[in-house]
Amino acid sequence: MLHQNPVVSDVLATAVSGGTALTVLRLFEETAKRGVFDQKLNRKLVHVSFGLVFMLCWPLFSSGHRGALLAALIPGVNIIRMLLLGSGIWKDEATVKSMTRFGDRRFVTRVIWYPHCIDDRGESGLIGLHRLYLNNCSTDL
Repeated sequence: MLHQNPVVSDVLATAVSGGTALTVLRLFEETAKRGVFDQKLNRKLVHVSFGLVFMLCWPLFSSGHRGALLAALIPGVNIIRMLLLGSGIWKDEATVKSMTRFGDRRFVTRVIWYPHCIDDRGESGLIGLHRLYLNNCSTDL
């Protein structure tokens, strides 16, 4: 726990998790803009690192419903952001370039739904989600 009060602790955990996730995403947007990595590798690093950040920040939250809901805000906000980017409502070419193979913004809306498919192996929660991210990321490498 980050604080003695569980409500304050969950709010602080949300701020830390959100800030860390945003920092990682901004870092890879910059690397895509500057061409530091190959576009394919950059995209894979975005997927793997965002999943890892989410998994590593999960223990900061309390085990109750409030902790789970606040933890779900982090990927939830990112999903809404990707929907806005993919639909063209929000323009951010660096993000589109860092997340897509060919720079097509419409691909962003398709890619956010793939990790949310039901897994037939019965894996649950974070482990199943991260395994899906890793499988997606390792296919092109």
